[in-house]
Amino acid sequence: YVSQLNSWGVDFSSGVSGAPSRAAKRSFRHPTRKVQGLEPWMVLYILQIYVFAEQRLGSQDWLDWSLTVGICIGVGYKLLLRHNDLSKLRWDDGWCDIFPTHVRFYIDGRKNSKYMGSFLDIAIPASGRAPSVYHAAVLGKRHFKSGLVMRRCSRFKVPDTSKYLGRDRFVNFLRAALISLGASLEDVGMFAARSLRVGGATAAAIGKLSQHDIAQLAEVKDQNWLDWYDSRTLERRLEISRALGC
Repeated sequence: YVSQLNSWGVDFSSGVSGAPSRAAKRSFRHPTRKVQGLEPWMVLYILQIYVFAEQRLGSQDWLDWSLTVGICIGVGYKLLLRHNDLSKLRWDDGWCDIFPTHVRFYIDGRKNSKYMGSFLDIAIPASGRAPSVYHAAVLGKRHFKSGLVMRRCSRFKVPDTSKYLGRDRFVNFLRAALISLGASLEDVGMFAARSLRVGGATAAAIGKLSQHDIAQLAEVKDQNWLDWYDSRTLERRLEISRALGC
C-alpha cells in the first residue's frame, strides 16, 4: 500500500523488498577515499608565499586574491573547519575581533550546532613572532575590514565580497598552492577541502591533545571521530610498520 501510494513500483507481495539493498548499492557504489592532510610546514610556506611575501604585492586584485587564498587555508587548518564553515566567516566587527593574545571569529551555526553560534579563537604563538595564522588573520582584518573571509575571488577579477568561493575553485587554489611548494600533479590529487580539517586534527593528535579537546575544537559529538581524521605522517606510518619486526 505504501509503495503504491508513493508510486515506487516495488513489489512487496513476496514479503521481501530489494529496494533498501539497491539504494545502498547506489549510495556506496564508489568507495570513500581518505584525503591527505596538510602538514604544519605546508601551511607555513603557503602563508609566507601568499600572505607575507613581498613579491605578492602588485595589483589590488592580485593582492586580494593572494590574501584570501592564504588566509583561508591557514584559518581552516588552525580551526579544523569544513568548507561550509569557512564560507560563513566574516571580517566585520563582531564577527572578527583582534585581541593582543588572540583573534576571535564568530560563526553562526555549524553542522552539529545548526541553531547555535560559536566563538573560534586563534592564539598568538608563544614566541609572539610572525609568520603565523594569528598574524595572517590580523593582516586580513586590517586589509579587508568587512565582508566574507572566503570571498569569491580570481587573480584577474575584482573580488565579490557578497559571495563565497565555491568548493571546487577553492580546492583548485589549494592544489595550485601545493604545486608552488614543489608537489607533483599526482600528489596534489590526494588533497581536497577536507585536507585542512584532516591535517589540523592529525597535528593536534601528534601534539598530544586529548580527544575531548580535539572533538570540542572540531565541534563533533563523537570522540571516535578522530580515528577517521587522524592521518599520521609517512614517517610515523613507516616507523609503526618497522615496529612489527618482519
